[in-house]
Amino acid sequence: MEVRTLKIPNLNHRLNCNAFVVIGLAPLRNLTLADLDTTYKIMVDEAEQLIILRDILMLKVRQVSNVVTIPAEGVTSSEWMVNWFEKHPEHTLDTKIAIYCYVKQKEN
Repeated sequence: MEVRTLKIPNLNHRLNCNAFVVIGLAPLRNLTLADLDTTYKIMVDEAEQLIILRDILMLKVRQVSNVVTIPAEGVTSSEWMVNWFEKHPEHTLDTKIAIYCYVKQKEN
């Protein structure tokens, strides 16, 4: 099975950690347990890394808190919302987003 490559910016140096979270739009389809434990490729410091999707938390933009935004992007939730709406002016406080939790695959 082909491993998809994800383009995840290394905000807050999160990709250098063994586990990290990413804030993004919610998936367009309902997810199942089969979607978890999916392996992806990312680039970290010009080296390919394998990561595994371990969990997904679905929220509305209004529900995002510092607990998520600080480790994900290194900013408070209020700063994150300002940045989010600058990039996505068509979104509202009720836009569905997801917190994607990844871990790096351990090398053998």
